[in-house]
Amino acid sequence: MNTTRSLNRSGVHLACAVAICIGALTCSANAATGSLPPLTTTSYQFSYIEIPGNLFLAPFMPTEQGSTAGFYIDSQGASYGFIWQDSKVTPLNVPDGNNTGASGINDHGQVVGNFVDSSGNNHDFIYSIQHGTWTILPEVPGLPLLSNVTINDAGIVVGSGFYGTTANVGFIWDGNSYSFFSVPGADETQGLGTSPLGMNDRGQICGLHQDTQGAVHGFIKDGSNYTTVDVPGADQTWCFGINNQGDVVGVYYVFAPDFQEHGYILSKGPFFTFPAPGFSALTGINDSGMVAGCYTDSFNLPWHGFVATPHGKD
Repeated sequence: MNTTRSLNRSGVHLACAVAICIGALTCSANAATGSLPPLTTTSYQFSYIEIPGNLFLAPFMPTEQGSTAGFYIDSQGASYGFIWQDSKVTPLNVPDGNNTGASGINDHGQVVGNFVDSSGNNHDFIYSIQHGTWTILPEVPGLPLLSNVTINDAGIVVGSGFYGTTANVGFIWDGNSYSFFSVPGADETQGLGTSPLGMNDRGQICGLHQDTQGAVHGFIKDGSNYTTVDVPGADQTWCFGINNQGDVVGVYYVFAPDFQEHGYILSKGPFFTFPAPGFSALTGINDSGMVAGCYTDSFNLPWHGFVATPHGKD
């Protein structure tokens, strides 16, 4: 989702890997060997999420009830959060805050995201749909920029933190304190570093990391064990979501001879390309196989959001 072709960082850094200010075209390739994955044979029923006037819209992490949360960016580069439930869009914006971006929701109706306060400081939040209450996560000394947050049903939050000129580091917030981690081999001095993007109820975390050679790979963290994820034939792989069965969704990039950007599904071994139109990315998957994502039909904006319910299995 290379939105940085046309959008400034201030609007994009709030909610997802796009948030970390780099577009796919500005990073090195890792050129995984093999052939690109075939289209999935699973058929899907698409529901589209549209907000008039948006340039970029991304929903994340569909719940088992089929709702999702996300953010959109307007023509001025400002971002706004939303909840999509029962095919209806409800705005979600932090009171007295700017550039709200929701990036995760769990089955208990807790929404997480990021916003900028009136002094220009960056914060992560948890919003309870049931109670209408906002909880602001504590600041982390030395890491003033926290983003890319997601949440599981236990209320555990993961995301990434960075200073702005240093590499990202992954964090886990258990409701009381932070812990931090980096993927082995990730560059800890500059670039993307370690950027978690998804988590399931088993505590497995997925995301992307940039190694010391500049190549970008997906990863899965299961306790202290890390697995690198590279889509065959792709130059970059990002992992955005993981469900309780361990199915992973994300986006892969091919830079040459023709630029390609496609969502993928990794399920029980093989990769499959997702059949969204044009350029696409998958940003979440639930235990029923419903996926969330976004697409555009060309290099030009806008990007559109969708959720897709499977009719068949691979």
